[in-house]
Amino acid sequence: MILEDLMGKGVPPFRREHDLAHANSRRIDDLIEMTEDPVQKATLLVLSKIDSALDANTAATNRIAVELAEHRDDVKNFRGEFAKHDKIETEDRAKLVGARSVAMGVFGFISVLFAVLAAMGTFILSDHRGKLQDAERGVMELRLEVSRLKSEIAR
Repeated sequence: MILEDLMGKGVPPFRREHDLAHANSRRIDDLIEMTEDPVQKATLLVLSKIDSALDANTAATNRIAVELAEHRDDVKNFRGEFAKHDKIETEDRAKLVGARSVAMGVFGFISVLFAVLAAMGTFILSDHRGKLQDAERGVMELRLEVSRLKSEIAR
């Protein structure tokens, strides 16, 4: 009879589990006070302890479920932020690769330009050196001719 009372007969329906658990605890406590039989009282005391442990376990499980849901949401947010960051990094890497290609092309062009200028400078200098040597040779020949003419006049 007492156990049937605990199973919910005569207990008004409750919408929330917390109210139902609290109502069951109150019912068990009321039955413990009402009963005179020591065996039933001991059974009800054990049942009360089990009920309290189950209530605590349910509350802990609910807290864990809430924390897990929050963690799952945090992981989803992190994945979304990571995907955005990865996309930006990929775009930046692509820009750097393109910039590196442009820089290498410009560097190659400048290198070729300097090589051409160096070759032209060498050619121009060698040409001027040759002309200068020819001019010096001509001056020497004129000096020799002037000396020879002076010595002929002096004779």
